[in-house]
Amino acid sequence: MRLQKSLDPPFSSRCPLMVLDFWGYHPMQTPQAFLGILKIRLPIFYEVPRSVTSLIKPAPKITMGNMFEQPGSAHEQVITPEFLAEQISLSREAWSDEFKNYIDEKIRDNQRNPENTSEITVEQEKRKTFDRYMKGLNLSIEDLKDKIIIDLGSGDGEFVEECLDRGISEKIYGIDEKAPYDREKYAGNFFKGNFQKSLPVKEADYAVSVGAISAFAEDLDLEKISKNALEAIKKGGEIRIYPIQRASEGSDLEGLKESYRRWNEMLVKMATEENIQWELKPIDVRVSGVDNDVWLEECLIIRKDK
Repeated sequence: MRLQKSLDPPFSSRCPLMVLDFWGYHPMQTPQAFLGILKIRLPIFYEVPRSVTSLIKPAPKITMGNMFEQPGSAHEQVITPEFLAEQISLSREAWSDEFKNYIDEKIRDNQRNPENTSEITVEQEKRKTFDRYMKGLNLSIEDLKDKIIIDLGSGDGEFVEECLDRGISEKIYGIDEKAPYDREKYAGNFFKGNFQKSLPVKEADYAVSVGAISAFAEDLDLEKISKNALEAIKKGGEIRIYPIQRASEGSDLEGLKESYRRWNEMLVKMATEENIQWELKPIDVRVSGVDNDVWLEECLIIRKDK
C-alpha cells in the first residue's frame, strides 16, 4: 500500500497512528477498520484521504442522566440509573446497543485515564474524594447543608475535611480505627474507634460510608453495623452505604453474587425486625480487569421511619 504525500490534493487530515482510535469513532465502521490496519502496519504519521475521513462519523456522546451531569447536546444519549439496572439484569447477549456503547466508552476511558495518584496534590485528592462520596451516595450539597453527619470508616478524613472547609456542615464527624487527628483545625470532628461498636454521635441526619463496609470482609458484621447506625440517626434519618456491587446476569463473578445475596438477606431480615424502609439506588456501572468485567454499583439507603 502506498500513501500519497501530504501535498497531494486528496490528502488533508494528518493523524498520529496511536491515538486515532481514541477519538470517538464507531469501531465497527469500514473506514475505521481500514485505519486500524494502517495503525498496525505503519508506525509513522500518515495522511488520511479526505474521501475516508468524510465517511467516518463521530460516535454520539453518552452521559449519565442524573443530578451530576445533564445532557447538553442533541447528539448525546442519556443513560439513566434505571436503564443501567435494567440492562445489568440481562445477559450480555440481550444488552441493548446503547448499553454496549456505554460499556465500550468505559473501556476507552480506562485506557485513556489509567489510575495515577503520584502527581495528585492533597487538595486535589480531597476534592476527588468529596466528588466520589457525593456521586456514590446520591447526595447534593443542599441535602447535607447544616445537617448532623457521621462517616463510618472515614479513612484519611478527606470527605469530612472538605465538608468543613466548604462550610457545608460544622457537625460532620468521622470515625475510624486509625490514630486520631492531631490537627487542631479538625481535632473535634474525628473519633478513633470501631464503627461496629456503639457510635459517638446521636440524632444524626445521615450515617454514611463509602468503600469501608463490604460483604466480602468476613470480620464485618453487616447487621451489627446497620443496627448501630440506626441507633445513631434520628427518626426520619438515613443510612447510605456505597458501593453495593451487583454482577451482571450470567456473570462468573461469584464473589460479587455472594456479596449481593448477603446484603439482601440481611436487609430482608432487618425490615421485619426494625422500623425501617430500604432501597438500592443504581449509581453507575464499573468496568475493570483484564477481561473487562462489568458490574453495577448501587447505593444502599436505609430510612428510619418517623
